[in-house]
Amino acid sequence: MSTARIAFSRLAIPMLAGCLALAGCGRQDGTVDPATQDKGAFRNPPIAPADPVIVTLPNGTQITATTAISRLADYLASDRPAGETFALPSIRFANAGEVRSDPDGALSALAAVVQAHPDARVRVEVVWRNPGQPTPSPEAAARAERVRSALIANGMPEGQVSAAGVRNEDAAAPYVQMVVTAK
Repeated sequence: MSTARIAFSRLAIPMLAGCLALAGCGRQDGTVDPATQDKGAFRNPPIAPADPVIVTLPNGTQITATTAISRLADYLASDRPAGETFALPSIRFANAGEVRSDPDGALSALAAVVQAHPDARVRVEVVWRNPGQPTPSPEAAARAERVRSALIANGMPEGQVSAAGVRNEDAAAPYVQMVVTAK
């Protein structure tokens, strides 16, 4: 046997064994285990790191939400005046600028919270950070409108939500935020 074949077999056999061993990962009795199945590159992160927040709406309904959505619910139930802004880090975009799917329920939780307060009006803002451009990009406004449409599709009344692209050079500003314009 030649030296090249020996070297190849020394590499190929362990690689083949490794591939065969990995092929069984995430399978139980010949089926894919959903807990280990790859959800794809655009899967949203879990709704909360470990313990989701339970929010009780004015009608007594309980929903699972992120901390940011819980703060929004508390604010809408308070007597503080309208005008506060809430960061929405759980809303993300795919490569084409479409709102990513909502497997963890952040969009439906937001819709439920705002819908539970019929007098509330909110504006979804997508922040555009470009120091060389004095006005927000049309893409920021388009993305904000896509978030608005996704919220409406998840049950938020159309008349309660508007959308805008905004310019902000502050690197700490959230990418997607919600401003309460009326309560």
